[in-house]
Amino acid sequence: MKLSTRSREYIIPEYSLTGDLLSFLTCNLQYRYQNKGNLPPSMPVQLWFGEFIHGALEEAFLKWKKYSNTDQLGFPWNWEEEIKPIEDLITGRLKVKGLNPPYEYVNNYGPKDNIYSARLERSINLWGPHLFPLIEDTEVLIKGLRQLNDKNARSDYYSINGVVDVLSSKMVDKFYQKTNNNPFQQTLDDYFNLSQTNSIINYLYNNDEFKKLLDDELNEYEII
Repeated sequence: MKLSTRSREYIIPEYSLTGDLLSFLTCNLQYRYQNKGNLPPSMPVQLWFGEFIHGALEEAFLKWKKYSNTDQLGFPWNWEEEIKPIEDLITGRLKVKGLNPPYEYVNNYGPKDNIYSARLERSINLWGPHLFPLIEDTEVLIKGLRQLNDKNARSDYYSINGVVDVLSSKMVDKFYQKTNNNPFQQTLDDYFNLSQTNSIINYLYNNDEFKKLLDDELNEYEII
């Protein structure tokens, strides 16, 4: 009886959108040391602040969304009344996970003396009016396969996964007018009207890569 050998395991390399891809694009060498060499970060406070700012902004968005149809929570937000309760909530969550705030955060009170509070307050009051109205969904799980064209690659595909916030999800057809002789220009005009009050839309309006997406007449797109 002829027995066949067991086929080799076929493993598709899997990478995280933020932990791997963005980290590699930021600094190749740092990615190699920390992700492949297991070298711990030289400044653990970076990990705490990343979790702190992300969690606080998400809570700020949920709070804004709750009152967005009223005039009870307009910008700018008062730090003592609106932002500090969010900071206390997030720092408490991080302590449960074993992430304690740095001494500078504990020993200094308020955005005037505390750089972490100052950055959060600035992020909410500067970007909140432009960012929050565009958010379609938060903490969305994504996963997809991409083809590897390199003949020496260990796999034909690689996988990308991650958790992202969808800043905007729009049907381009909403902006297009089929009766218009120049639908692309009509779309840009619509964006231009929005760009007068929204800095993010203004950036997209002047971004050549984004204009090309509209010019290709995609049926749907998302900004993450």
